[in-house]
Amino acid sequence: MRARATTGTPASETAVQRWFRQPEGDRNRDDLFLHLTRLDNWYDLYKSMEIVRRMTGQTKLNAMLGGDRKRWNDIWQTANCNRHAPDPVKYPLPVLTPAFDGAREFVLQHIAKVLEKTN
Repeated sequence: MRARATTGTPASETAVQRWFRQPEGDRNRDDLFLHLTRLDNWYDLYKSMEIVRRMTGQTKLNAMLGGDRKRWNDIWQTANCNRHAPDPVKYPLPVLTPAFDGAREFVLQHIAKVLEKTN
């Protein structure tokens, strides 16, 4: 008996497996996964957020964030400040500056939601 190869998505494929399969030919997802693999600094957090905004558009992203929009914006501002040389006039920190670990966890949760909705 010969084995047969089947095409298509296996029924047991996870969301993460789907996300990694889809970047082929999608520059935004490619770039997003690149920054996510080294998400231990404000620069890559900012770039990940920037790519998600590019993938969804600002209006759609705001709708997806719902009540979390203010926190997203505070993290965005903090990440932007930290990726530049210190300049409190040009890049002021938000009043309540988020800690990196909590900010990363928050952003990752929302990136997962965006990836699910853009599949």
